[in-house]
Amino acid sequence: SVQLQPAEGKSEPWQRGQYLVEVLGHCGECHTPRNVIGALQQDERMQGGVLLGYEAPSLLADDLAARGWNPEDLATFLKHGISAQGSMFNEMYPVFHHSTQYLPLDDHKAMATYLLGDQPPEARKVASVALDQLGESAQQGRQHYLNTCAGCHGAAGEGIPHVAVAMEGNTTLRLNDARNLLRVIDDGIKEQQFTGFERMQPMPGFGDKLDDGQMRDLLHYLRQTWGGQAAELSPQQVSQLRSEKGH
Repeated sequence: SVQLQPAEGKSEPWQRGQYLVEVLGHCGECHTPRNVIGALQQDERMQGGVLLGYEAPSLLADDLAARGWNPEDLATFLKHGISAQGSMFNEMYPVFHHSTQYLPLDDHKAMATYLLGDQPPEARKVASVALDQLGESAQQGRQHYLNTCAGCHGAAGEGIPHVAVAMEGNTTLRLNDARNLLRVIDDGIKEQQFTGFERMQPMPGFGDKLDDGQMRDLLHYLRQTWGGQAAELSPQQVSQLRSEKGH
């Protein structure tokens, strides 16, 4: 069972947010890792888990801030399914579609307050890196980006409103684990409808068009250019991640 944190000294929005996140929303069911028999590892609560080949990222305040989240943007994301950090996809999209979009704005703000804290850490800013400052593999990945991604996401990663999200500021590129980025490139994303007239066009998958070496170069280009992730993956890591689909 979930052990709620003591509410003493916490604001009213924080207390309401804890109830929404931990009880009604049961966010930890996906965002907490599980052991070999499927039980939640409560000592690592909200530190992220893997579900059907995708990572449900850590929801700890410092980790959210490292990926560019502030309370205002997080509340917007929960309400509208899309923000400056990207759009909801995979298992989070149904959560938005059937649930969070219908909550009042005060609830979204309360959830953001609980997750980031009454005194939230400052959201990390990541400056884009020039091509000549990238590693050799990432520089080679630039051509794969132009061939497969730039038509929708823009040559400079600026995105196209109502079509494709921007790369600059995109939270998926900032994850330490590249699996979500790889999985999206491999599998694509279906058309998404958000609140009002906001929507994103379907993204095709490129799993049958990029070999492991090309995928590795493209991942490095995206993560090093816009994600602040200088670490490189080995060819074996790319192959392993591609084989983990559905597990």
